[in-house]
Amino acid sequence: MDVGHNRASARDSHTFPAEGSTGSKTVAFTYDAVGRMDLVTEGSQNLANYGYDALSAKAC
Repeated sequence: MDVGHNRASARDSHTFPAEGSTGSKTVAFTYDAVGRMDLVTEGSQNLANYGYDALSAKAC
């Protein structure tokens, strides 16, 4: 597994090796303006979408 990081040293992707006849897959992570993870995707599919309250607690 390869792990990518952004300029703030937060992970921004995980690439998993191919299994059997399938190709590798990459899961990507995006962050909001203050550095909180807000979206996890695999290709064009959203796996998780996070929201936060005024105290920065996850409000999923």
